[in-house]
Amino acid sequence: MSRLKKITEAASAIIGEVPFDSYTFIAIGPGRGGIEHLNNTTVSFDGNTLNDEVSVNRMMNFLAHEYFHHYNVKRIRPFELGPFDYEKGSRTNMLWLSEGLTVYYEYLIVKRAGLADEGTLLANLEKNINAHENNPGRFHQPAV
Repeated sequence: MSRLKKITEAASAIIGEVPFDSYTFIAIGPGRGGIEHLNNTTVSFDGNTLNDEVSVNRMMNFLAHEYFHHYNVKRIRPFELGPFDYEKGSRTNMLWLSEGLTVYYEYLIVKRAGLADEGTLLANLEKNINAHENNPGRFHQPAV
């Protein structure tokens, strides 16, 4: 079974339903980043960085993150983010919570998909916590 299929199945098992008939991953070329939509995600990707297990794990986390956004942020979201007002914009001070939960679930999804062990899951969480704790900006700008 492909890694991406394992990820989508593990993510869908967390919520217990699949709210669409089809979902598409769109790779748009080199870069780093993605944008989630209700039934697809667009990711910067060219495959040239998948040369070791650490890089593959990073990509699987990234894809799990973007996929899980179709639940958390697109359907489960702060009140201010929907319905969207594309003329005035939608603002919330809760996006940090939505992103933070999605980061947690990306690691859990990859573990539940059988693509990472518990040590990798904990190492990924530790890396994020350390990055935050060692960032002097946290004293000047809150997560909100």
